Amino acid sequence: MDLILSHTNLDFDGLAAMVAASKIYPQAQPVVVGKPGHSVQQFLALYKDYFSIKTPGEIPDTGADRVILVDTGDPRRTGEMASRVSGAREIHIYDHHPVDYPPPRATKVVTASVGATSTLMVEILRQKDVEIHSFEATVLALGIYADTGSLTYSATTSRDALAVAYLLEQGANLSVVANFLDRRLTEEQQKLLNRLIASVKQFSFRGIQVLVATAEADNYVEGLSLLTEKLLEVLNADTVFTLVSMAGRTYLVGRTR
Repeated sequence: MDLILSHTNLDFDGLAAMVAASKIYPQAQPVVVGKPGHSVQQFLALYKDYFSIKTPGEIPDTGADRVILVDTGDPRRTGEMASRVSGAREIHIYDHHPVDYPPPRATKVVTASVGATSTLMVEILRQKDVEIHSFEATVLALGIYADTGSLTYSATTSRDALAVAYLLEQGANLSVVANFLDRRLTEEQQKLLNRLIASVKQFSFRGIQVLVATAEADNYVEGLSLLTEKLLEVLNADTVFTLVSMAGRTYLVGRTR
């Protein structure tokens, strides 16, 4: 059995990359591990009939012949499926982050310095001349827009923009994209943002203003990347790092102009 996996706390880039991977590996079963981000949960609930995604509990415990990892190269980020990944006969990885230490059974590692894994997957779909439908194009556009801040983050490349242009040609619906990129904060997020602002320390490296903000939260608060972006905007800094301890784990996010 072949499986398609991404990381826990699934975001739109991870979801979109899974959709693309299912086009490249049509025999593989996409599996969502852990609890997706809130917006992704809403999206999956609304469009559940368009997906053939399963949960780990729905997968037979027979081992995996091949695992396709997208938007991560670290089996530890696949939560309860980590042992299935490690025990797979073959692992294929697609990620826009560097994979410095791929797992031992990784026979294919495809990475690129682009703003989103979805961009990389779109390029592969085009190379393989795989047809995508308008809904799939919409999901992939959502993945790219979400991970590149609607093509505004410094890590955004011309390849991301070209991928979006292609997806628009395939019928991507920007109204759906805009609806799920609503960046209003929840009450929990606002409280955490206030604590981060209160903790900010400023450093200067070769004329570059760097801010570091720290905080703690008893429960996991989704959207630390969004809060880091808000800090960058509100405090008009060159670079911001947030370091937050939540639910027994520590999370680090950085953003720069």
